[in-house]
Amino acid sequence: MSDTSPYGFELVRRGYDRAQVDERISKLVSDRDSALNRITALEKRIEELHLETQNAQAQVSDAEPSYAGLGARVEKILRLAEEEAKDLREEARRAAEQHRELAESAAQQVRNDAESYASERKAKAEDEGVRIVEK
Repeated sequence: MSDTSPYGFELVRRGYDRAQVDERISKLVSDRDSALNRITALEKRIEELHLETQNAQAQVSDAEPSYAGLGARVEKILRLAEEEAKDLREEARRAAEQHRELAESAAQQVRNDAESYASERKAKAEDEGVRIVEK
């Protein structure tokens, strides 16, 4: 009567409630898989945002206007507006970079938490399985 469960626990005569332990382990595996899927989605989103930022920066650098031929005063006003817009774009670029770094940091933290949680739950389930088998 020495069967083995799908998770490697040996069944013995006075063993554990197979359905209860298998259900618990299935839940832990499902939780781990969900966390890993979330990490993958967040990493993909970070990459998308990074590409969007690069595209936006490329478009901005390609769109340098020329005010030659306009009146001196209008040209001065437009150049000042252009400088202010450039400053705003640079500030927005820095903010986007900061948000990207924060998102990467958050994704890494989620990944670390998920891996830690999965390891803890697995260890607890294994300990509980051993404890139940030893009863």
